[in-house]
Amino acid sequence: MSRTGWARLCLVLCLSGTGGAMARQPAAALEGTYWLLAELGGTKAVFTPNPREPHLRITATGSVTGADGCNSFRGTATITGETLRFGPLSGTLMACPQTGDLSRRFLDALDRTRTWRTTAHDLTLFDEKGAAVARFDAASP
Repeated sequence: MSRTGWARLCLVLCLSGTGGAMARQPAAALEGTYWLLAELGGTKAVFTPNPREPHLRITATGSVTGADGCNSFRGTATITGETLRFGPLSGTLMACPQTGDLSRRFLDALDRTRTWRTTAHDLTLFDEKGAAVARFDAASP
């Protein structure tokens, strides 16, 4: 193919958004997605799936609901660009000795959250120093 032919092919691919490679999937929406906990503080989250599996869901109106692995919670989520703050949160107060300190660590991660990033299938929350405090997978409730 001539140099002109390659240039036209590149222009077509670039304008079509593929750039000659597979198109990237759009990032999952922060709001409205059921986010299931996958990692907490860099460690894979291990829990028994149940009605209170650790998850969260943020609405377009700024509310958040979810569960910390034991108790359900609800509250506010303030989103401004890439910043995200949770709270105040309120929830149930059941005792769940089988979950260890998962509930406390989960809620602590939400409290420490300052920024966020989504990809096609996950949500990562970061603290004020840019360290990942939690990662969630987009899932079905």
